[in-house]
Amino acid sequence: YFNVEGNRLRGKTSSTGVTALACLNLPLSMRYDPAWLYIPGIIQGPHEPNAKNSENRHYWRLMVTELSQAYSRGLKPHQTYKTHQMGLEFNDRLHRAAIAASSMDFKCARPHGGFLDVTSHHTCFICTCWHLVYIGRTDYSNWGHADVDFLKKGASAWLDAGTKDERVEIESFYGTRYSEL
Repeated sequence: YFNVEGNRLRGKTSSTGVTALACLNLPLSMRYDPAWLYIPGIIQGPHEPNAKNSENRHYWRLMVTELSQAYSRGLKPHQTYKTHQMGLEFNDRLHRAAIAASSMDFKCARPHGGFLDVTSHHTCFICTCWHLVYIGRTDYSNWGHADVDFLKKGASAWLDAGTKDERVEIESFYGTRYSEL
């Protein structure tokens, strides 16, 4: 998200978000060139959706659905009439697509990934060190791995919760929210 009107100390501000995908199979000279980026959506302001309430999932749902289908079933390019008329050989390969990496700033990454802020008691989603007491703990050999199924269960419970109070209770127990990513 960025302010399209420029950064000012006073006055109205607005925030616009851009989601862009880069093909990692392209050469480095082309990979991040704006001509070769896929932009599935621009989220217009004046305010960005609240990631803590997972309001951004509506913007990413279609993209994630298409990418999961492209990964599981694969994609084949269509043979066009022009290709057939020119006598070009049709490429019959099956292509698979996936999100390989996500580049976000720290303020954006945790809520968009479905995790609580770093100031919460759930500081780490990879290990079982979950309370602020464990910050600075260096005995890494005693850290246990977080249970992915536990986190997924919490995310689906958060999505199915009926009230805000239920969601707060689920967040404090599981340390996760629902996210399309």
